[in-house]
Parts: sequence; C-alpha cells; structure tokens
Amino acid sequence: MAGKRALLTALFAVLIFGASLAQNPPTIKWMAGGHANGVEAIAQSPDGLWLATAGFCDRTIKIWSTLTGRLERTLARFNLGCVRTLAFSPDGSLLAAGEAWGQTHIWEPRVGNYVRTLAAPVNGVKAVAFSPDGSRLATAHDDRRVRLWDVETGAPIAQILVHSANLTALAFRPNGQTIATGGLDGTFPNNYGTIRVWNATTGAMVQEIGPFEGPVRSLAYSLDGLRLCSGGSSADPVIREWSTLTGTQIGSFHGHTDEITSIAYAPDGGRMVSTSSDGTVRVWLTIPHAPAFSVIAHRGRATQALYSPDGLRLYTSGDDRAVFEWDANTGVQIRDYAEYHNPISAIAVSPSGDIAAVAAGDDLLRIISVCTGQTQAVLGPFQSRIRAIAISPDGSLIATGGDPIDGIADIHIWRSSNGQLVQTLYGHYATVRGLAFSPDGTMLASAGGDASYESTQGYRFTDCMLRLWIVDTGELYTEYQGHTSPIRSVAFSRNGTMIATASGYVAEGTLYDCGARIWTLDSFDPTRRFLLSEAQANSVDFSPDGLRVIIGQGDESPDRYPIGCQATVWNIQTGEQEAALPHTGGVNVVKFSDDGSTLATGVFEFDGSSYFGSLNFWDFNLRTLTNRIDLETGGFQGVTAMSFAKDEIQMVYGRGDGAVVCAVNPRGYWQGDVDQDGCIDDYDLARVLMRFGDFGPSLTEDTNRDFRVDDVDLATVLMNFGLGCCPQ
Repeated sequence: MAGKRALLTALFAVLIFGASLAQNPPTIKWMAGGHANGVEAIAQSPDGLWLATAGFCDRTIKIWSTLTGRLERTLARFNLGCVRTLAFSPDGSLLAAGEAWGQTHIWEPRVGNYVRTLAAPVNGVKAVAFSPDGSRLATAHDDRRVRLWDVETGAPIAQILVHSANLTALAFRPNGQTIATGGLDGTFPNNYGTIRVWNATTGAMVQEIGPFEGPVRSLAYSLDGLRLCSGGSSADPVIREWSTLTGTQIGSFHGHTDEITSIAYAPDGGRMVSTSSDGTVRVWLTIPHAPAFSVIAHRGRATQALYSPDGLRLYTSGDDRAVFEWDANTGVQIRDYAEYHNPISAIAVSPSGDIAAVAAGDDLLRIISVCTGQTQAVLGPFQSRIRAIAISPDGSLIATGGDPIDGIADIHIWRSSNGQLVQTLYGHYATVRGLAFSPDGTMLASAGGDASYESTQGYRFTDCMLRLWIVDTGELYTEYQGHTSPIRSVAFSRNGTMIATASGYVAEGTLYDCGARIWTLDSFDPTRRFLLSEAQANSVDFSPDGLRVIIGQGDESPDRYPIGCQATVWNIQTGEQEAALPHTGGVNVVKFSDDGSTLATGVFEFDGSSYFGSLNFWDFNLRTLTNRIDLETGGFQGVTAMSFAKDEIQMVYGRGDGAVVCAVNPRGYWQGDVDQDGCIDDYDLARVLMRFGDFGPSLTEDTNRDFRVDDVDLATVLMNFGLGCCPQ
C-alpha cells in the first residue's frame, strides 16, 4: 500500500470527470469451498503447488493452491460422472479423472481447459495411472481389464484382461516397463486375492503374487521401483511389502481393522502412509517395518493419502467430505481444505458489505469476510440444520432458522458483533425456509413448512404459514394463513408495506399450491395471489419500486424432468403476468439490484442430457439477458443462494457442490477499474499510463469512451483509487 501511495502522490495532478459501464464476464475474486459428497480421490501436482480433489457424487473436481489453501478452480463438465480416481501427468500439465460410468476425462488443470474423454464400453473406472514419461495412461475397469491409451491422441493402445473375478488396484512401475494390478481371482465361493505384474508393452504377465484372503485393495511402488506395497481387504487388513525383483515378501504392517483404501511411499522411501475404511491414517517406517504414528483422521472411511513431493506434508481425504493437510513427521493437522461439507443453503451479505453469513446445510453459521472469504466467526453447533438467514438493515443482528427438532423449529436472533444470542422465537413446528427483516428492522418475517406422504391420506403439508415477529421483544405479531404447501421464500417490499411469499410442491404430476402471495401488515388475507400452472415457486423478490414481483419457478432437483422453468414478472396492482424470462432449469434464486435495472437469477439448468448451474443477469427494463455464467456455478449441483453486496459491484453466491464464491457483478464495475477485477489498484493505473495518448475505438483504458486515453481517464483511476480493494 505504501508503494501505491507513492505512485498516487507522484501522479495526482488532474481532476476527475467521466463514467462508464461495461458488460463483461464476471471475475472471481475468491472462492471458499469443499465437497457436497465424500471425497473419493486426491492427487498432487509434481511441483507440489496444486492439490486436486474429487467429490464422489457431487460430480466436481476441485483444484486447490497448497500455498494458500484456497480453492482456485472447479472442473465440472456437463457429462462428468461420479469420480473414483485422479492422477496428474508426470509434468503436471494434465489431470486424468476416472469415473463410475466408464469414462476417463483429461484436463489441463492449471487453466481449466478440457482436453478429451476416453470412453470405454463398460461401466466403472477404478484406477488411473500415467506412465513415467507421460505418453501413456493406464485405466482399470470394472470389466477386469486394464486399458492403455495414447495420451497425446486419446487413441486406445491395448487392453489386458488381468483378473478373472474383480480388478481393484493399479500401479505403474517408475521405470514404465511394468504395471501391477490387484484383484480377485478364482470362482465363487473359492475366490482369492492376487497381485499380478504385466509387461506394459506386450501385455504378458511376468509375475504373480498370492493368494490372499480377499481382493488386494491398493498398490504402490517405491520411487526406485525396487519395492511394491499391497493393502488387503476387510478380511485381510494387512499391508505387505514385496521385492519387485524376486516377488518375495520383505515385511508386513499390522494395525488397520478394515480394508486398506490407499498406500503411498514417502519420496525417500523411508516411510509409508496408509488409509483405511476404519477411518485412520497410519504412517509406517519401512526400515524396520514398524509403526511411526497414527491419527483418527476421518469420520467414516479414509479414502486416500499421499505425500507432498518434498515429503514434509501428508494429504488425506475421507467420506466425511474433509481434505486434511498434516505434518508428515508429527501427525499434527495443519489445514482442512474443505471449509464447507454440504450444499450451501443460504447466504446473506451485511448492509455495509463487509461480512456475509453463510449456512452450508449443517448446524453451523459461519461469518466470513466479503473481502477475503476468510471465516471470522463460527456460531454453533446448533441442534438442527440451518436453512434460512437474514441480516437486519443496520447489520447488527443475524436471524437463522432451519429444521425442526422434536416438532419445534426455533428461530434465533444473534448479535453480529459478538455472536451473542439475543432472541429465540418459538412458533414454527416445521422447517423454516425463509426469513426477512423489514426495512426499518423492527419486524422479522418467517415462513416454511414440510411435506410428507401417508399411504392412507396421500400428501400432507405441515405448518405452511407466514409469521411476523417483533424483533425487540421476540413476540409474535401475527400469523398469515392461506398457503397449503411449503413456503420456500419470503421477501419484504423496499418500503416495508408488503410481504411476498412463494410456495409449491410437485409430486407425481400434481401441483400443490404453486405460486406466490402478496400480504400487507394490516391484513390477514393476501391482497394478491399469483398461481403457477406448471411448476412450484422457489424464490420471490420485489422490484425496488414495489410495483412488481418476480417469481423464480421450476423443479429444484434433478429427480424430475424440469417443466415450467422460468422467472415470471407480475404486476402487483393488476395481478397480471407481464413477462416470462425463460430458463432450461429450476430458478432457485431471484435478486433485484437496488436500482432495479438488473435482475439476477440462479438456476439449476438442464440441457436435454445433463444438469449444470448458471447465473443469469437480465436488463430488467428491456427484459433481455445480458450476461450468463455457467462456469464456477456448482456443476451438476447448481447455484443455491446469492446476494449482492451493498455496492452491487460484488456478489456472493453459494453452490450445491459446497462452495461459496465472491465475484464481480458483470453488469457494473467501479469507474476506473480498467481490468474489471473489482478493485482499482496499481494495475489499472499502470495500464492507463502505458496506453496514455493512444487513440482507438476499443481501448479498455479509455474509461469515458471518447476514443482516447488521456487526462480524464488518468484522473478517473486516481480519484477512485482503492475502491473495491481489500485492506493490505
């Protein structure tokens, strides 16, 4: 910052005038994330700078910086299935992912480019491994075959039937000449486990080790290729070390009580790490064959472990959706990469724009910095999952609501400054799905409901009511009855005179109370009711002038084919629908900008064959789509929550794959933000100075669009210098 001030002092000599607004793809400022399902596989780049993790059936691969621990990129092709295994190429330029549907996808992970898909005519890739020179990729499949592929062209080279009953493990020897496989052979009920070693060029078997009780679940070569380790099944949870020259056993390691899910040697070969379905991570000394230490690392199955290239760190993953970094010598935990372990259920940004409250489908409320994404405080754990959040207009209070416990769904009001509980509101006895403070902060609206099915009575809906509370006292002001299915969203008009609610439930082709209602504070009956004929209402918001209401509708999950997916605009005075903004999937989120010019919709899309998330930005006056984002939008899981920051230059949104993103609003940016990254800094100033005096129609440094980069543009940057930037 001192350098910036010096630069400002030297150059500050002109006055400012001019403004511009550009429409550009949004820029990610930061991402904080995790996985919404168990983490099945991890891999580290050879330089140690990047960690790749795969959520088994959240159908995403995430790339993390090991220097900062931050989520850098999400890989989520539309046809990506449940990923079982990951591997970096030896030069780190490629990442291979094998999934349960028989396909292996290849990316350039550092830039996120998709390269190709290797499709085998069978279901299930269990392991992938690059040859040491990176020219070939071996994939192990459920049909008991290993397939070899040319990495440059994607062409198949060969396939080898390696086991008669089951193929469960694969490893390339560091010299690239042989491939080891672990599996199950023989015929039921007399199956037995074996290790088989194959010539990688001819496909001939050169060695067989066994038999074992049950299949061999994991394999790993030492870096010098002289030793091979194998991990057994739940019937034989023993790690054995073998000489690759003679095939004889060198030693064994005992301690796990369930199947060995992964094994990895330390770079120097002196230690080895193993994971198991018993939830433990164990580190072993290879000379002598003895335990070094163990940790109960994961709740449930520990799925994989690996050493960093320098051998100083360990990385582990598990069914508990956690990804941990450990000190490899002491077993002390350093970091949990996965900050969120569930789909993001709610987000609210404070009026000042400094903090955001995040609920990640669990029993914790996280307060994060909008500037950095760092967690500043955690409230909880509570007794139930949080489904709804609201922040008071002055930012001093945070309200939370969620699932019922023993038939009671409490609402809690917290002091944002210190996390102190201020009020507990009792009255709901079904899930609280929506919360909203009145513009003056004196009232809190809450709504929800649950659905159940009984064979004798059909579908039943419980406590589908809107309630209004006095914030200071915690007293119930009134209840609004009328909805007959769960209320999914609630919003106050900007002047505080009206409340909108959105509801609906769709089952077996039948629509139950799908639509929205408008209520006033002094009336127990809705003043308007907007009925939807094809889909449930998921979200609702008022236009800032209070004349219209927008309803996001359509199925919110992939269990049903999406029908009636659109955002509809209704005139409150006449009750007529004015416009329908089409989408190809359920609209989970609708948000107006404060000036009413922009409408943002968060969507769970369906393109006819697969599901993916998107954020769409509409010019509300023209009812036209101006910007669309379908990268870093949750992949298969979609966008689940979204909120503009006060300046509306930034937005914070949540995804179904367990990630929170802060990005630049594509329909607006700071005057003078030349590179449109949401921060006016030295880079913007340098770009204007480098192009100073240039003429042309498409100069991004020309902030006032007069076809020249001149004093006015320089002044624009200088006068707005520091806007949107995080404190240093």
